[in-house]
Amino acid sequence: MPTPDRVVVPLESTAAAAVAAVADALAAHPRSRTVLFRAASAPDVEVLAAALAACAGRAGELEAPAPADGSEARAWSAAGLRRAWLRGPASAEALAALREGGVRVALTFDLAAVTPRALAAELERAVAAAPWLGSITVSAEPGAPTPDLEELRQALGRARTITRAAGVSFSTQGIPACVADPDGEAAGHRRPRLSADLVWGAPCPPCALRPVCVGAPATWWAPDEGLVSPEAIIEPWEPAAGTTRLQTVVRGFGEPVEGPVRAAPTPTVWLWTDRLQEADLPLPFTHLAIELTQARIELDTLQRLRRVGRPVHAGLRMGPVVVDVRAMVHALESVGVHTVALLAPESWVEAEVALRLAFPQLDVRRIGPPAEG
Repeated sequence: MPTPDRVVVPLESTAAAAVAAVADALAAHPRSRTVLFRAASAPDVEVLAAALAACAGRAGELEAPAPADGSEARAWSAAGLRRAWLRGPASAEALAALREGGVRVALTFDLAAVTPRALAAELERAVAAAPWLGSITVSAEPGAPTPDLEELRQALGRARTITRAAGVSFSTQGIPACVADPDGEAAGHRRPRLSADLVWGAPCPPCALRPVCVGAPATWWAPDEGLVSPEAIIEPWEPAAGTTRLQTVVRGFGEPVEGPVRAAPTPTVWLWTDRLQEADLPLPFTHLAIELTQARIELDTLQRLRRVGRPVHAGLRMGPVVVDVRAMVHALESVGVHTVALLAPESWVEAEVALRLAFPQLDVRRIGPPAEG
């Protein structure tokens, strides 16, 4: 799909208009190495051939509905097409003809055109007919009716199994991670492509899949539609930390962290430490847990917290004697910390209540008696 070195050009209705559109696009984007022609319906072969010839040595690609049959597919390859991004379903005859014509194919199934119940069968048919497919994508277009989300979860899980067995790359587009990949199998450290048409809802901020989630179409957030977080984030000082399937905790406290952070396979990656180094800032952790003993913090660490750009959770490890930590909590709030955990015994219960009243925008809570970090 569109990338910095690929210019997208709507495929015009006449050959002359198509050639002119290509010339305009290449003049505006002279460094583009690929021209992607986008067609809402099956393209006229003469128009397609003229558009591909006008690419001036650049690769020409087509995004369009799948060809109706083998003869149409052969006409596309004869026009000079070498790569196609097709909206399925596609017939076995058409896929075979494209293969014979040397056209590389990526196939997209739009949920507006195929139901979740039919999706697995369509994918099985596609990989059986064309195990050489470059990729298969399942897409939800904004504004489309909301599918049965539980059916869709099961269908996408089956789709991953089918494509994995065939060795075909599989992805989703416009589908939230809690539906598309609730087990975080394909998450890693990939950054989602954000879209103004996709939004996050109430279950999203504490979700462990949030770092790799694109959000959901706004219509999917109707009451009782079934969008739920499969796992909430768990701060490293919580007893259950480090035991979940979607989160990794990398412990700093003077130990090397770069290797473990980069190797972490889960969607959520916690960096848990007592000081933040300059070299830590570009690392691909998704959440920072900064633990402070007796509410003391190095000035360099405090200043770096402002530049983290990811959720920051602060833990104040306190003894049984209650002291005034309002200045520290204010400083943490001023650099973007939104969650403060008092890692303290029961003598801090009243202080916890007072801090909640003093800092209503902060999530302040007591966790204790805490384990040592």
